[in-house]
Amino acid sequence: MRGSMARTTLRRSQTTADMATTARFNGFPLTAHTSRGGEQSYVAASRSSFALALDGGAVAVVPFDGAPAYSPDLPVVRGLEAPVYDLAFSAFDERLLAAASADGTVKMWRLPDGGLTEDLTVASTVLAGGHSSEVTHARFHPTDENLIASASLSDAVVNLWDVGRSAVVASVPAATDSFRIHDLAWDAEGSKCAMCNSRDVRVMDPRSSVAAARFRAHEGAAGKPMKLAYLGSMEMLLTTGFGPTGMPKCSGRQFRIWDPRNTALAVKCIDMPGTGVLKPFWDEENRFMYIASLHNGNILAYEPTAAEDWPTLLFRHKPKGVTASTKGVAMVPTGGLRTETARFVTVATYPAQKVKVKCRSLRVERSTGSFHEGLSPRPGVKSIPSFARTERGSTRPPSPGLGGEFTYTSSAFREDDGEDSTRA
Repeated sequence: MRGSMARTTLRRSQTTADMATTARFNGFPLTAHTSRGGEQSYVAASRSSFALALDGGAVAVVPFDGAPAYSPDLPVVRGLEAPVYDLAFSAFDERLLAAASADGTVKMWRLPDGGLTEDLTVASTVLAGGHSSEVTHARFHPTDENLIASASLSDAVVNLWDVGRSAVVASVPAATDSFRIHDLAWDAEGSKCAMCNSRDVRVMDPRSSVAAARFRAHEGAAGKPMKLAYLGSMEMLLTTGFGPTGMPKCSGRQFRIWDPRNTALAVKCIDMPGTGVLKPFWDEENRFMYIASLHNGNILAYEPTAAEDWPTLLFRHKPKGVTASTKGVAMVPTGGLRTETARFVTVATYPAQKVKVKCRSLRVERSTGSFHEGLSPRPGVKSIPSFARTERGSTRPPSPGLGGEFTYTSSAFREDDGEDSTRA
């Protein structure tokens, strides 16, 4: 059942950008290599640190309370033979870092307690042989600590890996070889995984060769990146992309909210001014949507409510420095702590090739300190796997969301004869 929407109970919202809540890191040699199509973020965050893709295939892992400036002596993660396209921390073990690389592999490192004190050169796990081209996306499974999905923009394949065995347990090609995957996202239970190109979304069930949903999400020009995120327990899908060319005052940017069970029309469509790719985030504990711009670094927060004109815009954060170009944004997981505050890591380039990483705290003040439904964060959001590696036998299903054995490689999705219509 789709999650309910309550009326907003926020008194007011504000962003805090003082030195007590915003950390700044300068001088990092950000990777200059970009994938063919799509907009990669090149940054990921855990509760205590952020990871950043550097030139030469190295990855910096920096504690939020670490040194404010890059140094050539800074210990980094090495061992990648090609540029890094995507980074991800495990939700169940923030010391476990995965990197998707142009060499066609996903490599994983277990970071030492207390952070890096020397270069980490040997990966704890190497996932290789599942893709014929560069790997552009890596997403840990939300309920099983031993599963990770990888996708390649070029070979149009999504692989599900058993990390303990370094083996592919399910391989799902996109609809056609020309389906260039721009993003990948799991639903809250991990039973469905959505992929998208510049216009279309495929919601896949890794156990089946049939797409659970196939629909046209945005009508923008081919090649313009689209991004997506599931709205947690609401069981809806949020997509950001581009509408038809020539739309006034908005450069065609928009976000849409979908019910995956009925995709004939979008549940909501909001046009967005400005330029650049929009990256969506979902905060399950506060039930907020965040839309971040990979151009100017603006972050907008919305709350799904029962109001007719939902979602309600809570605030718009505009960073200082109009000459900067934002290259990446990552949301810091709350982990049940300071749930009234959302933290983001933004990576921006400035003139003369200066790179700055900023950790911003966006605080939302609530009307009262007491708890009741719709006011305080939802309880019970924990970073504990529903299914641990040690509990799984050789034939036991990998997670509650993915019941059944993985002993096959599925065929490509079947195509619909026509295109689904969407709200303009």
